[in-house]
Amino acid sequence: MLDWTKYKAEEVKTGTDKNGNRLISAFARDYKNTFNQDLCPSCKDFKEKFLRLIKEIKRMKNTDTKKSGYLLKKMYENIPLKFGSSIYVNNSNITDEYALELINNHPRGSELFEMTPKKEEKKTSKKQKEETSKKEENTK
Repeated sequence: MLDWTKYKAEEVKTGTDKNGNRLISAFARDYKNTFNQDLCPSCKDFKEKFLRLIKEIKRMKNTDTKKSGYLLKKMYENIPLKFGSSIYVNNSNITDEYALELINNHPRGSELFEMTPKKEEKKTSKKQKEETSKKEENTK
């Protein structure tokens, strides 16, 4: 997601990024990912929707949930927390609790994530070592 706080509504409607892509396309995609609603750039309420996304970005920056350290792979953005859940997890709203629930309950588990915190990897490897050593003791 681009840092939309650096732009004004009119710049987004008419401007392009350094690669020549229209900013409005990226903005519409980010708006849809954040609010699960389509965006009409030519509608009268575009500026209100722009300010709504800016407000949401600032709120997300100020919350502790962004410090979770988990990053979902792009293809798993907006994945249901569990089967039948009305909570859809994405990189904007992911928390440690959501991530651990996905790891423990989803068939793909940790494969859903591009990045996990180092602390969690150490915990997992310690648990795996303990389980392996218990299995070895049981086979003796």
